[in-house]
Amino acid sequence: MRLLAFSFNSGSAQNYLRINDPQGWWSPPSSEPGWEEYLPNGAFTDVDLVVSQQGIYTEIEVFATITAVEEMWSNELEIIWQFDLPAQAIVHDSWLWVEDDIIKADMIDYWTALAIYEDIVDRNQDPSFFYMLPDTRYEIRIFPLFYGDSRRIKMSFLIPAQWDEQKVAQDLLLNMFHSTDYSIGEATVAVAVNDSWGYPTLHLDGQTTLMDEIVVGGTGQQLHYLPLGPDNLYAAEEFWIEWDAPFNGPDQTFVHVYEDSGEQFYQLAYVPDWAQIQQSDEVANRPLLLLDYQESKTDLERSEVANFVADQVLLHLNENDCII
Repeated sequence: MRLLAFSFNSGSAQNYLRINDPQGWWSPPSSEPGWEEYLPNGAFTDVDLVVSQQGIYTEIEVFATITAVEEMWSNELEIIWQFDLPAQAIVHDSWLWVEDDIIKADMIDYWTALAIYEDIVDRNQDPSFFYMLPDTRYEIRIFPLFYGDSRRIKMSFLIPAQWDEQKVAQDLLLNMFHSTDYSIGEATVAVAVNDSWGYPTLHLDGQTTLMDEIVVGGTGQQLHYLPLGPDNLYAAEEFWIEWDAPFNGPDQTFVHVYEDSGEQFYQLAYVPDWAQIQQSDEVANRPLLLLDYQESKTDLERSEVANFVADQVLLHLNENDCII
């Protein structure tokens, strides 16, 4: 039985790509309700997605070129892009093209970053400011954007994939691009080649495409590649990708180690024999939880971590699942 269930929402009620005059007295801050109604829409000249499997997560790299379509009073404009991400998404990094150079953003606290950004805007230099809003939305601001020119950015996200016994599926963040009234230019999807995962299948508005074309990217990486053409994402209502689940052996297990900045994150996916479990009259064994607590890597007390885990066990398990 298939367990995958995506809820596709093509609405853009909380996704906005707008062009602002940061020096204009008439421009409301993006924290005010209805701020987007006072600013013209920006446009995506092109969008490129690079997808790679990272165990139970999928890494989605979003490359986007943004331009101003409507002429404004000021020539030095600012891009404001607000968008939703899934609740468990992890922002991996952010890059900004400055002429021929690609600059990676530093990850620092909000107030320090805001002060630096506003100071740079006052001095008419090139910054970007990317931060999380009070809910699951995010905002990136880029300055300057000169009318008739464009700015290119890259953002990387780790998104939990959705697994069942046969397939692994991943929503490709369609709502991010439903943030403007202007149609999208060229769009492409590329997926890192991984022999353990095989060929991916792309689903776009009911059209299913096996991504069997392989190209070599600019870094020498082999990629499954599919051009989407203009306007495909603008009018789409569903946009997702899937692979055959890479389970190994009769026990239906998948083990993966994700490495980031020297840290290793171990992941396990396992499909139990549900039929055998349902027929068994044996009492379940006590579960064993291993907490890897290192004081130097967190500002949480050990008791806070232990109490949180205990609350989650009581919330999600009952007397039929384990003996506490």
